[in-house]
Amino acid sequence: MKFSDQQKRRLLGFAFITLLIASILYGTTYQQFRHFDLGDPRGIADIYGYIEMAHGNFRVDPPHRYRPIIPWIAGAISSSIDPPEAARVSADRLSFYIVNYLLIVASAVFLFYFFLNVTKSTFLSFIGLMIFLGSRQTIIAGATPVIESYYICSIAAFAWLVATRRVIWLALALPIMAWSKETMIPLLFLPLVARDFRRWEFFLGLIIALASVWGIRALVDFIYAEHIAQYEANYSGDLKTALGVDKRSGIFQIFEVAWNGLQVLWPNIISLKWWHTIQNGFTLALPLSVAGLVIYLRRKETGIPLPILALLPIAVAYQLVNEAGGRMLFTAFPAIIALALVAVREIMERVSFGRKV
Repeated sequence: MKFSDQQKRRLLGFAFITLLIASILYGTTYQQFRHFDLGDPRGIADIYGYIEMAHGNFRVDPPHRYRPIIPWIAGAISSSIDPPEAARVSADRLSFYIVNYLLIVASAVFLFYFFLNVTKSTFLSFIGLMIFLGSRQTIIAGATPVIESYYICSIAAFAWLVATRRVIWLALALPIMAWSKETMIPLLFLPLVARDFRRWEFFLGLIIALASVWGIRALVDFIYAEHIAQYEANYSGDLKTALGVDKRSGIFQIFEVAWNGLQVLWPNIISLKWWHTIQNGFTLALPLSVAGLVIYLRRKETGIPLPILALLPIAVAYQLVNEAGGRMLFTAFPAIIALALVAVREIMERVSFGRKV
């Protein structure tokens, strides 16, 4: 196959940006991976359930056991390594790192091309990429035994597909995205606010995505029926809430997380500690995004697709009912960073860093 000069330049550009992302991400995540202590996860308690799932043990909480993709893949890698028992922990950490690292690299590539599409600037896109790769949430997702990398990659791919109006490709990707995490499901409906996506192919993709979520849950329930029965047998006393919802169900677990989050929110919302927790994935990018939103609305700009901007209220709602320290606000990272770049563009037009040589 013969490529034109433009196609060759684009392929070289893709290769360069991928290599750059991979090298930067390795530099930012390796120390976190190398020295992460499974005995002291520093608040990332989810790791225990996912590692158990990678070992084939699904006696874990319902929200976690229905996120099996990363643990299945990590478990397969760990089994192929076939370490001695003394090296099992190291093999577990390495297998998760391989999967999560590759997914974050893919996320960053999608995100770079999303920024390129909405800003029309390679320079601004590089800045957006650095904000993403330097985020604490990105580093944790890439270097620890969790499943957030799949969720982040799904959102990044979603943003790029929406921005480039690839309706068919997005429809095909919806089921895969839906498997990443249950909080991804509401996001799949956001493209419907744009007329371009109100097509039968997209509606069909949505139906298949919802069916696939039910299917993977049913598959987990079928394969690990004995484990789930043992998990439920550990409960004692009344298993029903006042509303008649089973305490063992995933729905109850979601509402329980939301209620606990609200209880933590109201006493702490005016504290500096709470605000520091909220911004830990973005730091300067968060106030820049607020300024960028003001500029964007005042100038009636339209570069950022409406479905991507709609990530903002959903992420804020997720964060307000979740006490997981700013992690859920990161759901809106494509919109927050893109708006921050609007402010960066404005700043770069008004400042100088010295004489041009």
